[in-house]
Amino acid sequence: MQALLRDAAPRLRDDSDVKKAIEAGVTEELEKIMKFWPGMTSVEQLLHWNATIAGPRMGPVKELAALRSDRRIMSMHDMAGAYNELSDNDYLMMFRSWEVVDMFVYFSHVRIAVPPLQWIMVAHQHQRPAIGTLILEQNEESLEFVQQMGKHRDAVIDKLVHVAEHYGFDGWFVNIETSPDIWQQGDPERFVGDLRRKMKEKVGQRAQVIAYPYGPEDQMFQHADGVFVNYNWPDDPASMDSVAQAAGDRVADVYMGMDSFGSRRGDNEPEPRLVQLCAERNLSVAVFGPGYTLEVMADRKYSNHAVDFDKRYWSSIGQNFGRKGMSALKNGTTWPIPWEHDGEKTKEAPMDSAGNNESVLPRVAAGAAVVIGTAFTGAALGATLPASAAAGVAKATAGAIAGVR
Repeated sequence: MQALLRDAAPRLRDDSDVKKAIEAGVTEELEKIMKFWPGMTSVEQLLHWNATIAGPRMGPVKELAALRSDRRIMSMHDMAGAYNELSDNDYLMMFRSWEVVDMFVYFSHVRIAVPPLQWIMVAHQHQRPAIGTLILEQNEESLEFVQQMGKHRDAVIDKLVHVAEHYGFDGWFVNIETSPDIWQQGDPERFVGDLRRKMKEKVGQRAQVIAYPYGPEDQMFQHADGVFVNYNWPDDPASMDSVAQAAGDRVADVYMGMDSFGSRRGDNEPEPRLVQLCAERNLSVAVFGPGYTLEVMADRKYSNHAVDFDKRYWSSIGQNFGRKGMSALKNGTTWPIPWEHDGEKTKEAPMDSAGNNESVLPRVAAGAAVVIGTAFTGAALGATLPASAAAGVAKATAGAIAGVR
């Protein structure tokens, strides 16, 4: 900031209108960037992104188990708008069921949702891929985004790949609700296919590009690593068999959408009967908005009881999907999962050899990484971090540290 003022107007008074305008402009731009950091909201912001202003480089994970070849469980984390304390500190601390899920997707209505570093680090520590989101909904903003993207198609794809490689996450969930008419000929299928190819070239074969809302009968299935089938799909046996048959030998690449908020918006939920129907046909499932356990059932209040409820919620999905080792918290076919649980106390997370809670320590390190990354970004822009952004990050990190006490 001082260098900018010195170069632009060396003799400006402290109370001059020009100096105030410069300061206001820089602050406004920085707040726009930091509001959803490291996510982005426009093609322009993506094209201006580079490693110099991106914050610390995480780089690709050095060791990650191969994605299982049979049916999988996807956790799609859409919570309270994302990029806030509830979604990225409280629920991160509350979620203890990594052994149930096979893939973690960070979803937000921010146009380019880059997973916060703490989610990437913790997912990788549990040998699970972390996926970001590119969302294109049916609105004017998305129309403009697709049009701008069309003008810089190759550059946009290259930047999306570079962003993933820099921050160390493993792919993209591409949410396409726009009309096909606004895309270039051959797109959006060709766009997804090119993104997938370049991701695997840069990040490795483990990279995943999943498309929504599509089924195995759509052409998109041939261009993506997997498709997310929209909610409220027909659940009669003949219809389910038809989906599995259309997928051929890629049946596990079909993720049947289930909405944790389904009871509130008329969507199917991850209830035992539907989970079992998918498992019987080796179809994968995608659980959208599982933070419902904290946001609604726990009334946004973190507690041991909330942790216990979330464990039982995921245990139900795992048991009915045929996952082994879920006997400690049997729910059978009970649905919805009751908030109370026979007066049973919540079991503590296992301790490592030094007596530390294994599920919490990575979050503290991750919180520190966010603070460092945020400060680095502010410094790279030549400006002081807005007080509101700095306070928010500090508060989230303090919460993570407090969780181990």
